[in-house]
Amino acid sequence: MPLSHAFVCILFFALLPLQSIIFGHYSSTYDTQIAIFNMMVFIIFALLSVSFVRQYRNTELARYMSQLRVHKTKVVFQIQKMKNAGLLENLFPPMIRDFVERHAAENFPKATVIFADLENFAELTATLSSGESIDLLNRVFSFYDSLATKYGLLKVKTTGEVYIAVANVPKESATAAVDAIRFALDGVEGIRLIAASSQLPLRPRFGVNTGFVVA
Repeated sequence: MPLSHAFVCILFFALLPLQSIIFGHYSSTYDTQIAIFNMMVFIIFALLSVSFVRQYRNTELARYMSQLRVHKTKVVFQIQKMKNAGLLENLFPPMIRDFVERHAAENFPKATVIFADLENFAELTATLSSGESIDLLNRVFSFYDSLATKYGLLKVKTTGEVYIAVANVPKESATAAVDAIRFALDGVEGIRLIAASSQLPLRPRFGVNTGFVVA
């Protein structure tokens, strides 16, 4: 029953003593006072009941909305988590993905990062088919992967023709900077061999820097 209907019913029964007073059903002043007192008590009780019902309804509504917001947040979080997982799978190798999922951001004061790319790759793609461009990058990146394994570097990701690796993260290494330089020197020689075998004028570039990173 709606609250308005319930209030009308309560008010009707509360006014019954007043009707008796108006039509003279009580024989004495004392009886009249008792009837008025009962009527007032009944009205107060009715108003308190209506107030309690409204407060209970508002509390239940607030609790339901709170639960709904929590559920919505959980759903959004799960969706975002799946999106992030897909992004991690596409961008990073398994070791990096596992590290990101198991750890919060950490500071590495002496990380050595190395970047490698082909200076004239954009010009080469204009003369190569898409399949030939992909085959070339696969050869180059596979060679870099072997160097990273050899010198204990961690591959971070590849973007276009750019290869990014890091040393001294997450495992510490006293020779991180030296290993990165050796990676670059061997990389230059290896790219020359790939260029000679593929008859392509490949011009490799390497950049190495050691400093503070957050990962």
